[in-house]
Amino acid sequence: MAITAGLFALCAWRSNLPTEPPKVRMVPWTTLCILLGALFLFLLAHVFTLFGFETGQMFNRF
Repeated sequence: MAITAGLFALCAWRSNLPTEPPKVRMVPWTTLCILLGALFLFLLAHVFTLFGFETGQMFNRF
């Protein structure tokens, strides 16, 4: 999770840098930032289930 959070922070920083008109960005920093944010949320849900909290079972209580 720490690696994912660090990479997310790096991608967020790189995506907010101003663009230089003649250069083309070869790495889609914004897309990577969104994907890493989603991965972090999945990892957070996994950690919650490891500690015994139920996630994703809200509507299946019959």
